[in-house]
Amino acid sequence: NYSTTKEKAMDAFHNAMEMGDADAMYFVASQYLSYEEGGGEEVDDDDALHLLLSNTFNRYGPAFLSSLPTKHSESPSTPERPAVSSIANNNNNNQYQKHGYEVLRLAALDHNHGPALHHLSLLHLQSNNTEEFRHLLSKSAATGHPDSLFLRGHCHHFGTDGHAQDLRAAFDDFSAAADGDGHVDAMVSAGAMLHRGVVSDDGIVIVKRDRQRAFDLYQRAGELGSVEGWRNVVSC
Repeated sequence: NYSTTKEKAMDAFHNAMEMGDADAMYFVASQYLSYEEGGGEEVDDDDALHLLLSNTFNRYGPAFLSSLPTKHSESPSTPERPAVSSIANNNNNNQYQKHGYEVLRLAALDHNHGPALHHLSLLHLQSNNTEEFRHLLSKSAATGHPDSLFLRGHCHHFGTDGHAQDLRAAFDDFSAAADGDGHVDAMVSAGAMLHRGVVSDDGIVIVKRDRQRAFDLYQRAGELGSVEGWRNVVSC
């Protein structure tokens, strides 16, 4: 049945975790972190998820996690704030979210997993730890994770969240996200900078105007489902 199938799937993911599979770690972490008591659309959905996580937690809880080999090749650049580094100390989170956070840290810090690093960076941002947010976001972007490249580009563009304003760096990140995995929002953002061109206050060209390239990016974004991309095609 449905419950048995889900439990077998979780067994398989945990077996993969034992073999050092960071994708499996991130998937499992996401399941735990997404659980909110009473948060299901239907009572039966919430009960089913609770039962699944309860059974999984009983088999693969903290003892299982501590048995996994760790490298800790890269520790955080600054001490993590208590509300982030140890969700176990945050009474607003249930035991599943707390455990999920520890799995997330394992995938991010021990395995340099791009999506896990991105997720972890956002948790730091939510706790107003912009220095660690910037550090972890940069590590995630270095893996080529498109969401991190786009977000870092956005931070550089506006000079927010611990990032100095750097329009060239913003354009480079938008371009990398657009060219890599085809991040549609990055295509639109890079296209906008190319369409106008970017010149510093003292007349230095930061991004040379290239409306043909802007058009191509807008069109690609539109073809991938971006309404804004199609809208901007008209303006070229």
